[in-house]
Amino acid sequence: MIEKLISWIIAPLLVGLVLLLIDRWLDD
Repeated sequence: MIEKLISWIIAPLLVGLVLLLIDRWLDD
């Protein structure tokens, strides 16, 4: 149950981080 909660929190953070990196990469 706790592991599922952690995955629900970490997954969006990882997605946001990837999108941020892609956005910066496209800007260059």
